[in-house]
Amino acid sequence: MDFICPQEFIDLAHLLADEAQPIARHYFRNEDMQVEIKSAHDPVTIADREIEQKWRKIIQSKRPQDGIWGEEFGRINPDAELTWIFDPIDGTKVFTLGRATFGCMIGLHHKQHGFILGLIDQPIVNLRWFGAKGCGATLNGKKLQTKAPASAANMRSSVNNLFRLPPALKTLHDELKKEIHFVAAGGDCMNYAGIADGALHYYFDCNQQIFDIAAAIPIIEEAGGIITNIDGSAIEVKDGDYTVLGACTPQLHAELLTRYKKIAA
Repeated sequence: MDFICPQEFIDLAHLLADEAQPIARHYFRNEDMQVEIKSAHDPVTIADREIEQKWRKIIQSKRPQDGIWGEEFGRINPDAELTWIFDPIDGTKVFTLGRATFGCMIGLHHKQHGFILGLIDQPIVNLRWFGAKGCGATLNGKKLQTKAPASAANMRSSVNNLFRLPPALKTLHDELKKEIHFVAAGGDCMNYAGIADGALHYYFDCNQQIFDIAAAIPIIEEAGGIITNIDGSAIEVKDGDYTVLGACTPQLHAELLTRYKKIAA
């Protein structure tokens, strides 16, 4: 029998997102927001930390047997069957600029069944993307189903940060930009959500951490899309950087993957 994500986990994920909303809204465009630089070009705010601390407290109260891996406070119980993977504010830079393209990301990974649940919440404009294994994907409760573009020229994509793309991906981007009509810039987690809801048809990025993509995987897959490592292999839970490719259909993903491999060869 195929795995179906239990309702208990779904309810808990939505509870976590609900608890994060007032914190994010309080600090958004607030002069009291404290910003620190964790490492080169990597800011963190008081909102990131407060949200993750709240999430950890709730998980440890309701499901102490589960693992937690958050961007701000590390990993606990790494051998657990289930691991909650958090990015409390994905897009911290745009959050500090007062732009509502950040998202609160919650993912759940099962040792045997992989990424079984994902939630991306945008608390300022009240958009919530959700996907759970065997349960489909939704945007604010409305079912999502990806659709192939009418033609190559009608494809839509976005590049979060053109300057950090490695040479092969930069070449692929440059080639595709000559063929399609719409390529945007920026977006962070909204780019992953966009594959699921039809705003975008494909997206690739590098220097991603597990926190940046865990929530997106079930949303994209349950909507009918596909997301993998840039070599086409399945994404696994590990420390370190990921370079990923997501597309609205397996066919488009395969076509982009073939083009990338020819460039990278």
